[in-house]
Amino acid sequence: MASIPPISVAFLLFPNVTQLDLTGPAQVLSRLGNVQLDLVWKDRTPVATDAGFAIVPTATFAEVSSADILCVPGGMGVTDELSVGHYFKRLTALDTTFGDSDQHLDRFLEQENAAVEAPVLKPAKQWKQLV
Repeated sequence: MASIPPISVAFLLFPNVTQLDLTGPAQVLSRLGNVQLDLVWKDRTPVATDAGFAIVPTATFAEVSSADILCVPGGMGVTDELSVGHYFKRLTALDTTFGDSDQHLDRFLEQENAAVEAPVLKPAKQWKQLV
């Protein structure tokens, strides 16, 4: 059986993030198994949440060049006028560079088909038409 590479999950960490919006989804996704989960910020210094305590990033933007799943949690910091435009430009660039959800679904289905000897699953665009 072919080994499937780990799913990379990057959570954007930023000042005044709502901790539950970050750690709730992180907790669920970490339970999938075979997951590389990172809390990403511009550096590795602790980042203050909107509750007043800090969360320590596990990686920097320079260290995480791509991710299968990118999660942008909520919080008061989302509306701050710090560098929000920068993050949206970065998200757009990531989508352009690494593909949209259809491309990732097709990639997953190809890996799934390679891992099991079963009827071939349909590509994302055909799958969406069936649903």
